[in-house]
Amino acid sequence: MADGQLVLRIDALAEVLLAGGCVALAVAGGRAGWARLPGHVGAGIMLAVAAVLLVVAGVLWWLSGRPARSTLALVAAGNAVTAVAAAWYAPVVDAGAGVRLLLAACAAALAALAAIEGLLARRVPARQVAG
Repeated sequence: MADGQLVLRIDALAEVLLAGGCVALAVAGGRAGWARLPGHVGAGIMLAVAAVLLVVAGVLWWLSGRPARSTLALVAAGNAVTAVAAAWYAPVVDAGAGVRLLLAACAAALAALAAIEGLLARRVPARQVAG
């Protein structure tokens, strides 16, 4: 399997795991305890975010069929921006430990994926990302 295809599929699976975390928080989330959501975020919003993450996972899996250098660069940029946002928000959000943990895990995973995708986009010919 080509490197680009593999990393995009890993990224898709990471999005599925994050969606699962959102669903778990929506189900367990109340207004107290480890899964306490911020006051401005209800269970419905968490479920909507999970649905969007699943759509993103599907698109990434589809794009992994023919990974291009530009695709990897764009996905790397999106992951980097999202990682910075999650890392900034995690320590300041008024939420339970589960929400903060999900944000921290999201930031770490997306930063790692962004670095790998960025390196792959730089090291391969423009036409194809091969292993």
